Amino acid sequence: MYEIMKAINNYFIYKMESGTYSIETDGIVGNFGNTYVKGMYIVINGSYLNDGLYKVDSATSNKITVEETLTVENTGETMVVANCKVPNEFISLVAEITTWNTNNAKNAGVASEKIDDYSISYDKSGSGDTISWMSAFSSRLAAYRKMYNTFETSPPRNRYARCR
Repeated sequence: MYEIMKAINNYFIYKMESGTYSIETDGIVGNFGNTYVKGMYIVINGSYLNDGLYKVDSATSNKITVEETLTVENTGETMVVANCKVPNEFISLVAEITTWNTNNAKNAGVASEKIDDYSISYDKSGSGDTISWMSAFSSRLAAYRKMYNTFETSPPRNRYARCR
């Protein structure tokens, strides 16, 4: 899911908070002011080893325990923790993309095959490349796409804007 969120520049951030946190194998420790509940997704950003999307297993005001295994990290650097409100429709779409990837992995990068008199051509995009999940689901992902990354401090400059 994180790879898809990165591709569309949308992490479905509800609230972000930053601080100096330490990361243990089962979660992140610090003083948290936002609400985190079991089953919710969080994004960690600004760590050295653990940037990513994680599912909350439990939470207190001092520790967010996640279902995944993290790499121990205590750098003293400021990190951002964001709670995400990921729509169920998006979660279902990610499941479809995952299934599509599994079913099409054997054909990745292969445009066609020929053995003796038998030949097969796989779906291609207009550019002649084999279709990736990004192009196969582009129209359905468009509704969720954002113009710039949530973790950037400001939107990128418009390179086509007129100078005054």
